[in-house]
Amino acid sequence: MSSSPITSKDSYLKAIGLVTVEWTQFSTSIESAIWQTAELDPQVGRCFTNGLNMPSLLNILRTIVHTKIGDHARLDALDRLIHDVDDVRRARNELNHSLLAFSEHGSAFLLSASAKKELKIEVSNKYQTPDDVEQVAKRIMALDQSLNNWLAVWRNPTNATS
Repeated sequence: MSSSPITSKDSYLKAIGLVTVEWTQFSTSIESAIWQTAELDPQVGRCFTNGLNMPSLLNILRTIVHTKIGDHARLDALDRLIHDVDDVRRARNELNHSLLAFSEHGSAFLLSASAKKELKIEVSNKYQTPDDVEQVAKRIMALDQSLNNWLAVWRNPTNATS
């Protein structure tokens, strides 16, 4: 027996909330990485990074690192992380900027619209269960851990294993 749409909606909303909270934490971690690599006091760093979107933050971080080091291994590791972030960012955006809807049978789907030159409405059933949504949150948590690992190597490159 399937759960009622209300119960199912509550579970989806909790999972989407988890994605939102984890993304906010990760964004703050990216900002902190910028301050650390640029050797900025966090209070000063916040003046520059507050309110910037993720592609801008990643571009700033990548540019600082490229400017400061000639160590291609650390730069390659950061590039891999940035690639992974972009993939997860798309999933997060889909979840946070689409309308969660349910069919008359209780199946969940996302509706999104774009209006660039023409109106396009898309339906996605990529996230069949709240657990599917929670997987996005877990991917964000893993990115945060990867960033922390990268920063540890940044601070002490002699401990680099790759």
